[in-house]
Amino acid sequence: MIHSLVARLPEIQRDALALRFAAGLSSREIAPGGRVMVEYSAICAWYGDWTSAFRVGDKDRLARDRVMMGEILTWKTIADPFLADDSIRNEFRRLNSSADTGDPKPIDEYRTNNCSAS
Repeated sequence: MIHSLVARLPEIQRDALALRFAAGLSSREIAPGGRVMVEYSAICAWYGDWTSAFRVGDKDRLARDRVMMGEILTWKTIADPFLADDSIRNEFRRLNSSADTGDPKPIDEYRTNNCSAS
């Protein structure tokens, strides 16, 4: 799962460290902390690509990214109640709702506060 998740990241937003860490490993081989790192790197990449696509009006990328943004809620780091509580899931629901209404500001704020510059 992790390897396929990383492989599906938007090309321009791939995090080199996450790719090196996850390359060729199954989800069973990645320590829980590594899984969290990879999934949060992917979250930042997908939201980053969505904001880039929004700014240039790329409807195909917006649609593709929005599908993946919805799947974030199913990823183990977010879905597992031992790793994240409802406040985390509600934050991603809020960000996805802002994308649905065409408001990039909440996503920009999330990325500023939680994602390293890329």
